[in-house]
Amino acid sequence: MTAQMLMPHNTGSSGEIAMLIKSHGFLFDIEVMGKARNGGSKGLLYGKQAPPIMLKGADAFVANLWDLDGHMEITPSGSPRLILPFTSKRGKEFAVVLKESLGVENIMWEGRQFVIEGDRSVQKTVQQTYPHLNENKGNAAVLLKSYQGDEDAMRLFTYTYASKKEQVELLKSWNISENALRKQFEVIADE
Repeated sequence: MTAQMLMPHNTGSSGEIAMLIKSHGFLFDIEVMGKARNGGSKGLLYGKQAPPIMLKGADAFVANLWDLDGHMEITPSGSPRLILPFTSKRGKEFAVVLKESLGVENIMWEGRQFVIEGDRSVQKTVQQTYPHLNENKGNAAVLLKSYQGDEDAMRLFTYTYASKKEQVELLKSWNISENALRKQFEVIADE
């Protein structure tokens, strides 16, 4: 807020308040957070630093975001992406905390969502969040099994993230029906 907004009931001019904050604001952790366009001391924006983010159980936090409305997708280059919607003004700071807590490098904040991208990052994240998942536990199991080299899991993973046209071609090339593929998914997801 500006010094003009801090002027209650004629206690002083905005210039006087600005000078008081400048000289004694450090006592109350009040500091200059930005400047208005006119550049004078009346245009300074004052505030306090946001408290640090403490995130206990980052793996459970990510699992809940994934279960609520998150989804997986494959980039055109073939690398997996985990999209986790989250609304916060401090999303970039949360991303830094998640990187440190999960030990994963490729976590980015894009607008109103976290994006975890790349084979190693997604695999490590899924391994850590797997015990906490409910709705997406089957998808996570298929992904982890495909990373371990299970051919059926690789087929399911490829089929799930292919376009409709590609899915038909894959079923024909594998000589398998969609129902049989779903049964394989249930078997892998239940293991």
